[in-house]
Amino acid sequence: MKQRLKDAIANSKAIQNLADNPLLLTMMAILNRRQELPRDRADLYDQASRVLLYHWDVDHKRLQLPMDAIGRREKQEMLRLVAYEMQAGEEGLKGNLISAQRLTEILTDYLRNQGFSEPREKVNRLIRQLRERNFILCYRGADTYGFVHRTFLEYFCAVEIVYRFEKQRIWSFEQLRDDVFGGHWQDDTWHEVLRLICGMIDAKFAGELIQYLQEQKCNRREFLSEVPWQKGRLEPGGLSNLLLAADCVSEVSNCTAISQISNQLLQSLQKEAEIPEIRLSFACSIEIMERIARCFNGTLLWLKQQAEQSSSSFIQYGAVQAILVHYHHQPDVLVLLKQWTQHGADWGMRVGAIRAIAKDHYYTTPDILDILKERAQKDEDWGVRYAAVEAIGKYYNELPEVFYFICAILQSDPFVRINEWQDNPRKAALESLLTYYPSNPKTFEILRERATKDSDKQLREWAQGQLNMLL
Repeated sequence: MKQRLKDAIANSKAIQNLADNPLLLTMMAILNRRQELPRDRADLYDQASRVLLYHWDVDHKRLQLPMDAIGRREKQEMLRLVAYEMQAGEEGLKGNLISAQRLTEILTDYLRNQGFSEPREKVNRLIRQLRERNFILCYRGADTYGFVHRTFLEYFCAVEIVYRFEKQRIWSFEQLRDDVFGGHWQDDTWHEVLRLICGMIDAKFAGELIQYLQEQKCNRREFLSEVPWQKGRLEPGGLSNLLLAADCVSEVSNCTAISQISNQLLQSLQKEAEIPEIRLSFACSIEIMERIARCFNGTLLWLKQQAEQSSSSFIQYGAVQAILVHYHHQPDVLVLLKQWTQHGADWGMRVGAIRAIAKDHYYTTPDILDILKERAQKDEDWGVRYAAVEAIGKYYNELPEVFYFICAILQSDPFVRINEWQDNPRKAALESLLTYYPSNPKTFEILRERATKDSDKQLREWAQGQLNMLL
């Protein structure tokens, strides 16, 4: 069961999102005892809320609930209403806030409408229970409350929207499309809610919403990078409609029902990556490659082609990273990564491959360290040497010879700064010494030497700052 939970955390971003909170990690462990954690995110969040609202009391705390206790279903319905109210507030989903007065009003009205006696008195106890026993709401000061983890805010908000559309039928599809998706697709804090909605509703409607997102237009001038070495390149916000649409595709369980729309979207994303006239920033290239790998099946061959043939170093790097994350289990991927690390014609391919083979999947493989050392010493590109030195320090610092290798890099690397934004491999080496060998007497000696004698002014100033903190 332990390994099953570890695998679930490693393979699911949704589970990772919950696992960063100790209480929620405990809650998932309880759920994991009964069954394999669901891969569908909406199912995961539903079961997580069930654990907190019922099983946490009955199974973990061994509480005997009274016959007239407010049940798990009622609590979930009330939390949906609270979440929906919060998203309509001034700060919307970003705020995760509701006043104590408004929270009390919502819960009291619900209990009264459900026929509970003395609803106001029950609400006071209920709020305390949701905070102190169920741990799903928390007090945020200034007489306000919020969800203990914003995942629950987003989940309950999405469920309430779907309930109004599918069950109550008080919302038409046009309202769902124009008001919810049309009104919020440009707001990052709403993206998780929109994705969850697409995973909950019928695939036919989800497909139409995805098509709608594809048709939206972004003012690309607003999303051109101002970073000096990327100035004028398109940042991810300029493609936010397509990136969000891809995220929504990944939520639809019946992919066959939306295959035509999904294929059109894939082609649109690939076109953005392939046309030389579209100058993508580093971040945008990575986002596109990641979406293509994660949200669409059968893209490994295309990613390999981009890694080897793209005219953009950023796209090459992004393609290699996407292959690492989503196709590392393929038997020939490590062979490819080694080949690209040593013989890639472009720095983007070599840096991407270096950072890939140094990941947990591969760094214990024989000969990887030798490959990294060779790149750190001999590669003509400063960025490749920097990545190799950084990887050696991070993953192999327990080997005695690595300390002396890093020291040698500080003496021998030929980096000469041309632009302010360049990464000096000697800095990567010095950072490794300070991070992994802080108590070694030679580390302080080398730091003092770099602070006064290094030929790179930027590194001298950085080293002096580090020295001042230690003195």
